[in-house]
Amino acid sequence: MAGLQQLLAFSRTARLGSFAAAARELGCAPSTLAKRVARLEEALGVKLFHRTTRQVSLTPDGEHLFRRCERVLSEVDELQAEAAGSRGTVSGTLRLDAPLTYGRRVLMPALARLLHVHPALGLDLRLRAHAAIVFRMPSSGRDRTWQLMGPQGPLECLPRAQVQVNDGEGMVAAAVAGLGITQVPDNMVPGELESGALVELLPECRPPAMPISIVMPSARLMPPRVRALIALLEGLHSH
Repeated sequence: MAGLQQLLAFSRTARLGSFAAAARELGCAPSTLAKRVARLEEALGVKLFHRTTRQVSLTPDGEHLFRRCERVLSEVDELQAEAAGSRGTVSGTLRLDAPLTYGRRVLMPALARLLHVHPALGLDLRLRAHAAIVFRMPSSGRDRTWQLMGPQGPLECLPRAQVQVNDGEGMVAAAVAGLGITQVPDNMVPGELESGALVELLPECRPPAMPISIVMPSARLMPPRVRALIALLEGLHSH
């Protein structure tokens, strides 16, 4: 069973992108999880993750193992359900790959009804027809999460990136070039949206507007020119 624990530790870390997040899901310490993955790497003789201080990403060997590992763990879940005599109970994680438009317009409404009827069922829906272009934050080297609005309120997700860019204009250029889908502020792409070079996906999941802050040394003795600027900016963003 030690081998299975290592595969589970690897799979959850690959899915969530960090040892800390995977450890929270599995209910163990991040150090324990990292040791299990390290033992798996040692046993296989390959490096599975590129590691930074806060995040991990899969190596090519890790990508290959992750695809196979997901199938194996799914079969293990089914075997455990049968052994527990729960074959008639709809539970576990339902993993689906689907094209984006079909998934949004057809599958999502149907799956919402399915989850309502079977609350013990989990859903992992991936629209793998598209590559993701994500923003690599220069200050931390981490990928910025995407902000979405779900049925229960705001949520965050970090797609598995195929293209990582540390410049917003570069992300727009990559999307226009057809390298994948991305999330950028709407004020960066008015021309591209108007011309049809880019189209908005999932408008019903558009997140709330991000706040813009003005930072100054002190609010005391504020020069009139600064007050004028603040008033101008407030007027721009009040509409």
